[in-house]
Amino acid sequence: MKTTKKYFDKTISAITLVFAVMLVVYMVVLVAVNAMAFFEMIMGLIKNVLAGIPINMPDFNSISIAFLHGIAIFIILIKAYKILMSYAQHHHVSIKYIAEIAIIAGILEVLFNTNAYSWGTLTVMTLMSVSTLAIYIWKYPTFKELDSLK
Repeated sequence: MKTTKKYFDKTISAITLVFAVMLVVYMVVLVAVNAMAFFEMIMGLIKNVLAGIPINMPDFNSISIAFLHGIAIFIILIKAYKILMSYAQHHHVSIKYIAEIAIIAGILEVLFNTNAYSWGTLTVMTLMSVSTLAIYIWKYPTFKELDSLK
């Protein structure tokens, strides 16, 4: 029984490590793509200004929102990486981290990706994020105590 448990622990740890590495690679690619898009946006603006072409603000705003959404997704991925590393180290996932990612992911999608969802979906995401935030604030001392027990 002990060898079976040890085998499963090592297997889950290996799977967690694989997912963590994949997440890091995805994060690096995401940063590179967002940096290139931002650089292209700046170069386009400089080119238009030097050529005397007026800046089309709707295009600029959509590029800015897309760039901010990329940064927000990167923040969510960092939180996910923190959860994976916590599990890899302690074989335990803090409920605090799960609540934080639930709050952040929902609100960021509502703020930056509004056009991708119906109003009903946006309402549900907002209500879920706000209710998770309320529970997080209400039960924060309990979450902190549970983290200190590991």
